[in-house]
Amino acid sequence: MRDVAFAMCKAREENIYLADFMIQKGNSYYQECATAIYREYGEDAKFLEYLKARLEWGRDYVTLADFYIEQGDEKQALKLLWDGPRKSEGGLSGICQYMFDYFNAQKDEKSLEKMFEIAQKRLRDQRFILELMHQYYREKGEYERQKETILQLFSHVRYDSLYELYWICKEELTAEVIAYLAQHPNYDEWDAMGTGHRFSRRLADRYSREVAEMYWNEANEFAERGNVKKYGHVADVLREIKEIMRENKWDEEWERRYGEFLRRYERKRDLMREVKGV
Repeated sequence: MRDVAFAMCKAREENIYLADFMIQKGNSYYQECATAIYREYGEDAKFLEYLKARLEWGRDYVTLADFYIEQGDEKQALKLLWDGPRKSEGGLSGICQYMFDYFNAQKDEKSLEKMFEIAQKRLRDQRFILELMHQYYREKGEYERQKETILQLFSHVRYDSLYELYWICKEELTAEVIAYLAQHPNYDEWDAMGTGHRFSRRLADRYSREVAEMYWNEANEFAERGNVKKYGHVADVLREIKEIMRENKWDEEWERRYGEFLRRYERKRDLMREVKGV
């Protein structure tokens, strides 16, 4: 229906009439189409009247700020841009990307830092915001800030993105990544980084010692808790440790530490049934 209406309206007056009708009768989608028509045909008064009255989403602030920039009114545009991350509903990715591109082109580092700070306080689209920050600090060569944002990113991605994120870290961040994993195990959280070893196991070939120690800590953690339902998981973790240690020819160490583990928890009979002979 929309395509038919647009095809039928050829003259300027017809398009303005269609826009007026969509503003009065249409839903938010058609109203946005109407504002685009107003802007295309230079109906600035109608464009501004409608958009100023319905500043709600980030895209509304971006559309209006972009208009003011085209008109050379940078002061008004900047006011809208600063209001957007604080007041808009919904996601922040669109307006933050716009602000990032705008301030980055002007090499306005102070405004970029301010935008990052405001956006993080809103607790929306955190992964997107952190990726922008990481991109910015990496391009500037600010290693410590780059590292800081990368480690924060690990808390905002899911399993399928963790290994990809690891490669973004490059070689110089790997030690910090391992340290972060070890310090934030959160074994009970389904979305935690270490759960299921979906990420850490991929690092085991290159960082065998660090990963093995993480797994020993995990096995002891669940053994100490005494939750019978988790004893099968303890056995699985021990098997992973055994595999890593055998691959690295740490057989004697495995036998010693495994024996120590059995002696430490020998009174937990249900656990012993699960872990003996792993």
